[in-house]
Amino acid sequence: MGVAEDEILAKALGMYRDIAEEYFGRHTIPILYHEQGNDEPELGTGFLLSVDQSTVLVTAGHVCADIAELSRNRRLRFARVCYLRERHGLEWFELPTDSTSVYWDSSKCPADVGLIRLPDALLERMAELGVECVTVNRFRAPTQELTPLHATMIVGASAVHSRQYVTNRLFVVQNGILEERQQHEVGTVGFRMLPIKQVSEDSDVTCAGVPYRDDELSAEGMSGGPVVEIDANEGVDRFAVVGLQSKQWAAQGAITRIAFVPARTVLTVVRQLLQQSGEF
Repeated sequence: MGVAEDEILAKALGMYRDIAEEYFGRHTIPILYHEQGNDEPELGTGFLLSVDQSTVLVTAGHVCADIAELSRNRRLRFARVCYLRERHGLEWFELPTDSTSVYWDSSKCPADVGLIRLPDALLERMAELGVECVTVNRFRAPTQELTPLHATMIVGASAVHSRQYVTNRLFVVQNGILEERQQHEVGTVGFRMLPIKQVSEDSDVTCAGVPYRDDELSAEGMSGGPVVEIDANEGVDRFAVVGLQSKQWAAQGAITRIAFVPARTVLTVVRQLLQQSGEF
């Protein structure tokens, strides 16, 4: 983490920085999906959103599109979410990947937003582990004039700080035949708070920002993570969701621009997709 990133988090979060990391870790969920033939799975981020009497996993539309396409073409080895709590250890959950569970629609909803409907049993288990839902009353427009006591951050899983998988080759005897199998062991999935600055609205479906660090290499793994604002005067638990992380652009090995979907558009698209999913 660079000096500038440390400084902005120190100013905005102060003594609450460690609390903020643990707090937002309860609101974000790493999503891993693995294409057959690839050595490493892809990593994204999601969060549980409680909206209109439904609780769904919200993430970037391109994450949902990737999972759906791999599943449809039978190239998906797995799609999972994980959650780590000190008392319980690491738990993995298989994601439903059928067409009645994964939704995005780039034609009707050009914003990069998608959702996955989770079984009730999975939602109950996540609640037991301490995963917290984001509610719609936290959603608002980004603040244009930030003070030194404000921070705007993307929070979520970080491929930069992760050692995702080690693959072991196993040989088992089944029905008298020696068969080779593969076993995937999780290493670590890193959590990250990535502060951004110079937030501006490009359009109804895109906001833009740049990292505080000029040499920031990647936000990989954070697609679908919530973009949050914190006012140190109000405390970490009064955070606002101002968007959903979408894409990044880089030049000469460093990020030059980050795009995210503004909060009001996220809610609009989620409600459209929920209505669409209710037709099945």
